[in-house]
Amino acid sequence: MVCTTFSTDGESSCATVTVPDAGDRYLSVMVVNQDHYINRIVHQPGEFTLTTDEFDTPYVLVAGRLFVDPADTDDVAAVATLQDQFSVTAASARPFEATDYDQASLDATRGMPEAVLHKEMQFEYAFAKAGGLLLAGPDPTGNGGVLPGFGNQREIELLVEAGFTAAEAIQIATQNGARFLGREDEIGTLLPGRRADVVLIKGDPATSIAEIENVEIVFKDGIGYDSRKLVESVRGQVGIR
Repeated sequence: MVCTTFSTDGESSCATVTVPDAGDRYLSVMVVNQDHYINRIVHQPGEFTLTTDEFDTPYVLVAGRLFVDPADTDDVAAVATLQDQFSVTAASARPFEATDYDQASLDATRGMPEAVLHKEMQFEYAFAKAGGLLLAGPDPTGNGGVLPGFGNQREIELLVEAGFTAAEAIQIATQNGARFLGREDEIGTLLPGRRADVVLIKGDPATSIAEIENVEIVFKDGIGYDSRKLVESVRGQVGIR
């Protein structure tokens, strides 16, 4: 559910968002102003007032998110009912007016994330080559953009894209973390007497780093798990449980 609304004169002319009670189901409502700042995220049911005093711009985007199991028709119907209970009322009748952005500046701004990513990759490579201890690990956030496991795999691939060899990238994601924690004699490497969780990969990541995604078996606490069966067991449920 996505809609737009606005307020114009502080408390005297505002908008109200009504959020339904989703029970144990994940729910979030994000309010984004015209400067692309997320000023508020709501996870609870109720009525919430939006004013320019809080959001700084006359218009905001309100985006609601509900998790659903697409394979369960009853669950899809339940979520559809919840979606119908979202509502927005605005005290002002002022129509939305799109900002007349300078196209050249807008295009340059939209291209910044990629440029920043490459700059960060250059920095990390230079940092490590200068003797810095570079670590790896995903940062799962509330918006669901990063998943542990898959995020680790992609980060190792990006490290190779940044200039590291496959062996160096894997070491950054394993041994370096143990070294940082002061537990290098216990974890982080596959040696007799060490503690380790292991993934069995089909292929040779040292030749093609993309093959790091071809996980066949995951060993956790000495027990081997079929990777494909693990993924299938949570298909359509990630984030729900």
